[in-house]
Order: sequence, then C-alpha cells, then structure tokens
Amino acid sequence: MRMHQREGAAAPFVPSARRFSVGRGGGAGSAACACTRARNARAERTKPRKRRSYAEAGVPEHWIVNPMDETITVLTLADDQYTEHGVFARGAQATSRLLEGLTVDVNAVFDAA
Repeated sequence: MRMHQREGAAAPFVPSARRFSVGRGGGAGSAACACTRARNARAERTKPRKRRSYAEAGVPEHWIVNPMDETITVLTLADDQYTEHGVFARGAQATSRLLEGLTVDVNAVFDAA
C-alpha cells in the first residue's frame, strides 16, 4: 500500500488511492485512516466536531498528533463513534488496530519536528 502525506497532515497514514477530505459541511470519502495535528488551544475546542465529521465519513481510524503535550491519540470507529485505542506519549510506540503491525515511535515524531 502506498502512503501519502496530505498538506498539514502530521504523518503519512492516508493511502493515496483512498484520499478524502472532510469539510465544514461534513462530507466524504472513504479513507482507511486519517491523521491530524492539534496546533493550538483552538484545536481542543474543535476536536468534538472534527471527530464527528470523520465518524460520519466512516473513517475507521483517526490519529491525532498533539505537539502541545507530545502525545499521539489513536481513535477507532465502532458503532458510529470513536473510542480511544490509546494515548501514546514519549517513550512509547503508537500502534494501530486497523493497520496490523504499524507502530510509530513517539519520540521520533516529536524529535523530527
């Protein structure tokens, strides 16, 4: 599977053959996984709306990279709602439930920034 990094994405987790976008009006596509970056305090306020948008679009896994507290949160979709697969901090390996064998070294993500 080829990976691709969308502009503004924190890591390349969206397969290029299944690109999508979710806009203000909800919307559409069929991505296997989305990865977003929390940029500031405003990101915390919009998190519930963004989660709803991705869930409505049927994105089965959503990774949130938060440089403010140096964590990666992995959410998985179940019954149209996200549940936390894990919140991974420095020293941990973030894992995917969707993409078997995928691990991401949290230190490497934030050291590269």
